[in-house]
Amino acid sequence: MKSKLAQSLKFSSSKPSSKKFSSDGANWILVGLITMQLFLTAALYNSISSGMYNMAQLLIGMNILVFAAMLAVSKFLKHDSIRSKFLKNDKIYNEV
Repeated sequence: MKSKLAQSLKFSSSKPSSKKFSSDGANWILVGLITMQLFLTAALYNSISSGMYNMAQLLIGMNILVFAAMLAVSKFLKHDSIRSKFLKNDKIYNEV
């Protein structure tokens, strides 16, 4: 006895959707994240020097989130470059 919602949701066992993301777009996102981190660091120094410690804690958290995003994008770029090297050496890829 499943509910109507559970019956309406049919999960397929096919492959998960892979997002096609160009390396140029990822490089621009990385440049934007680095720029954002520079502005956050400048704002952090300004808030610490003026005595706004709660604002400084917020900016530290935002700095950590931006750094984590930069690591994720750089990991994607590294994985993408390794995958493209293997595809170029693949016989099936060269036949097509």
